[in-house]
Amino acid sequence: MEVPEFEGAMSICFYSYPQPGIGGIIKYRYEDFMVEEIALGGVRLRMNADFSSILRLPRSGKYTYAIIVKSGINHYDAISLLARRLGVRASSIGVAGIKDARALTIQLISIKGLDPQTVIKRTMNLRNPRVMWAGYGYGPLKPGMLAGNAFTVIVRDVRLDAGELVERVEDFIRFTNTAKGLPNFYGHQRFGIPRYSSHLVGRCIVQGDYEGAVENLVGNPFEGEPEAEYEARQIYSETRDPERTLKHMPKNLVYERRVLRYLKKSPGDYLGAMLTLPSSLLKLYVEAFSSYLYNKFICGRAERGLPFSRPVDGDLIALVDSKGYPTFRTFRVGYEIRLEKAIELLHSGRAAHVLPVPGYMVKLSEGLQGEIEQKTLREEQVSLADFRLYELRRKIVVPGSYRRLLFKPKKLKLLGVADDEFFPGSLKVKLYFELGSGEYATVLLRELMKPRSMWAYVGGPFRG
Repeated sequence: MEVPEFEGAMSICFYSYPQPGIGGIIKYRYEDFMVEEIALGGVRLRMNADFSSILRLPRSGKYTYAIIVKSGINHYDAISLLARRLGVRASSIGVAGIKDARALTIQLISIKGLDPQTVIKRTMNLRNPRVMWAGYGYGPLKPGMLAGNAFTVIVRDVRLDAGELVERVEDFIRFTNTAKGLPNFYGHQRFGIPRYSSHLVGRCIVQGDYEGAVENLVGNPFEGEPEAEYEARQIYSETRDPERTLKHMPKNLVYERRVLRYLKKSPGDYLGAMLTLPSSLLKLYVEAFSSYLYNKFICGRAERGLPFSRPVDGDLIALVDSKGYPTFRTFRVGYEIRLEKAIELLHSGRAAHVLPVPGYMVKLSEGLQGEIEQKTLREEQVSLADFRLYELRRKIVVPGSYRRLLFKPKKLKLLGVADDEFFPGSLKVKLYFELGSGEYATVLLRELMKPRSMWAYVGGPFRG
């Protein structure tokens, strides 16, 4: 089955589950997509838990840990709101993982320089994000310092009869339980949806084309954007006039307006305009492009007919850390390690079969997989050295990483099927599953749903 055009634009290019999808939509309501962080040690941050009893933390220290719940707000806006309310810099707040905006999420954050009582007092009237609990912590939280996430998801507007729906879901669960894993694509929210342009901005940054980066950030309207946003972006693409565009750009597009204000004062200084953005946002754009390249490496592997369930000569394996995540200690099979030894390490769980996520510190595969990666970089007109970002090196660092080729959900189960109260004549299905850090729920759900419209991922019905 061919993937829809919008997924192809993200290089999410094939399905591994061969059966028809159930259709439907997710994220119709924030509560339909609940994400509970699983802290290191396996503690799941349940919405109504007694956090003092489940988290073993010190009685004093320089850092405070807080549990926050948010819905309908992106990571950067949530952290900015918290920082202003707490009277600290956003860089003083650490997270183990970035959560979905269109969802109800609960997660742990770290705050430097404030005690728990002050955190609770200063955020008492803040409702979104809402601080549920605070206590002393061991140190700053950084991305990846979590075991994973637990998802409780409702898929709505499913137009099958109940018996067929249950049968299809149970067949999918059997497939995931017996398969080696599913292709570990970076998911839709990595690139943005319905405006999937983050990797386009990142590509221009890596290429040193800052005028193009501004065009993809401020202009380049996407079908499906709100009318006011679409018109403002279209004005910029047609005129390159920051002053005129600024008059039409909606107030909620804070970063676009910041770039336009800079260009109004300093026409043509596109590098300077991009440097007005937060370091974390610039890094997100570049890493979105790296993610896009990684997805293309997966697609190339499938096109060449290379196996996903075992390594071949030239493939990379990476030793894993104590949490099971790939490290930079990598070996090319047949070049730096014998195939038999590589298989032994994989079977023992001491290593993972990986692909590179481009950055200036990674190495590419050899053999046929290496040819795929080199060809992809040539087509995108970039090299690994370009990720040193010489003009931005004081602001962001993008070393790259290694990512498992396959992922496998845990505890996937059907919680129930019922009539959909929002879509008469349709059904809803409720699912629970757990994923590791950096694994995408939408990548799992697309295999089950196989929707043809991007609106299925952002709560919009598609009656086609």
